[in-house]
Amino acid sequence: MSAHRTVFMNLVYLDDSCDADFQMIGAVVVPENQFMLIESYLVHTMEELVPEEQRERFEFHASAMFHGKEPFNNLGRDRVMEIFRCCASIVTETPIPIVFGAVDTKNLKQMIYASARPIDIAFRTCAFGLGGWFFEHVNGQMGIFICDNNEKPNVKSEMQSSFRAYRRRLRSDKEERGILDRVHDDMYFGDSAYSVGIQLADICSYIILRHLQGKQDTEHLYKTIEPHIFFGLVEPNGKPMGNAVALSDPANKTTWVDTMRR
Repeated sequence: MSAHRTVFMNLVYLDDSCDADFQMIGAVVVPENQFMLIESYLVHTMEELVPEEQRERFEFHASAMFHGKEPFNNLGRDRVMEIFRCCASIVTETPIPIVFGAVDTKNLKQMIYASARPIDIAFRTCAFGLGGWFFEHVNGQMGIFICDNNEKPNVKSEMQSSFRAYRRRLRSDKEERGILDRVHDDMYFGDSAYSVGIQLADICSYIILRHLQGKQDTEHLYKTIEPHIFFGLVEPNGKPMGNAVALSDPANKTTWVDTMRR
């Protein structure tokens, strides 16, 4: 699926997943020159596995599809799992990096900062990891954040607030953009039904969520995408996951995490 030409813009699609134990924000970073290929592959997957009468309104909605809820109740388990496998294969074949931030909500309740909002922590953790990905790809590439236009107003507003704390507006030459200094100056929201990028982020986030839950029936899907997780962290007190590498500074062993936290 690879295509070779200079990349100037990376499309960063984000989506949230949650259950009683975890709140998560996951992101996939899609280079602009791979978007059409990904869209075409998802269309091909739909043509192969989704009945024709359902295609017009079909959306790769991970949780509802996995649990066989309307309008996915007649797809059947084998077909649903094949759809998940095809979506996971996009990550490996393109390839595209994944970043996520998650909160163990039950553990959070035991902390002194128990009143902190899980969605805010998850988004900031994910944004921190994305900042690290752009930090390591310093060859002029930029990114733009695209999120689902969530029906819950508080989720949207909290994500916007967190983003603007990490990607500050410039009002003088002396100011700095912040951790997300290689990202467009605001984040954008779209309808997931019309955005294959948001749908792919939803699928990947759900696969990771089930891994955190300890679910074994989707663990093979997690193992497929795991090598492409650049950064992931479960708060509070989690250890960073993923293949984020240290900066080439053997003198002081500085990593991008150390640099970003300064």
